[in-house]
Amino acid sequence: MKAIKLIGSFLLLGGFALGQSQKETAFAAYLQQTAQYELATLEYERLLFYHPANDSVAFQLLSTYRLMGKWQRAIDFAQSREITLSNPQMRWAFQKEKSHNAVLQRDVSFLHIVSKQSSEMALTESEKYLARQLLFGSSLLTERPEIPAYENQLPLDGMLQQIYFDWENRSQKSPVLAAGLSALLPGAGKVYAGAWKDGLVSALFVGANAFTTYRGFQNNGIRSPYVWIFGSLTAGFYVGNIYGAHKQAKKYNQSIKTKIKNNTYARLLELHR
Repeated sequence: MKAIKLIGSFLLLGGFALGQSQKETAFAAYLQQTAQYELATLEYERLLFYHPANDSVAFQLLSTYRLMGKWQRAIDFAQSREITLSNPQMRWAFQKEKSHNAVLQRDVSFLHIVSKQSSEMALTESEKYLARQLLFGSSLLTERPEIPAYENQLPLDGMLQQIYFDWENRSQKSPVLAAGLSALLPGAGKVYAGAWKDGLVSALFVGANAFTTYRGFQNNGIRSPYVWIFGSLTAGFYVGNIYGAHKQAKKYNQSIKTKIKNNTYARLLELHR
């Protein structure tokens, strides 16, 4: 009889502890859902201290780190935790969080590594599909775009394909040509590089100063102060207009790359939702 009572006491205590743990987990989840991330983090860390083998609590803590913007902390935690996961089925969930945080952090090198890891780890068709898109996206971000051979029977994301097409067919402006055009006709190089307003301003500045220099020379010859003052301004604006056109062409090319990268990051984020 005593043994039965003792067993009953243990079961009662176990049930109470389980119920208490579930309440604590529900409270931490509530804090996360209401965007009280700092408090949710403290609660999940406390729960994980008392239940170190609880992979679900560890995953919720990981996702809370991401939600509060501590992306590197999330990555570090995921990498340290994934080698001790007691539930192997949680490996992909942790891997997906790693890639999600890598995209948010815009860490191209690490995203490339995580993409390869994902392709080696993926088991289900949906996991393989995401791994394929990660490989494709990371290649776009490294400016060496290529269609991945991995699981080529699975489709590629349509928006990533459009980004790839935009990259392959992007318009490039030659800095040398831009400078040459501005040397021939001030402002023309900037117009060619997509900055027609700046080109017009350059043409007006150089033209106005050159005209004033000419009028000064016409009236008083080389001794005219207008020749020296406005002639110097004309030379300065002329050289500056050539340099500016060269710089504008580089800026234009960089803006195309930046736009493609931003679109790639945005699409990869959408694929993680």
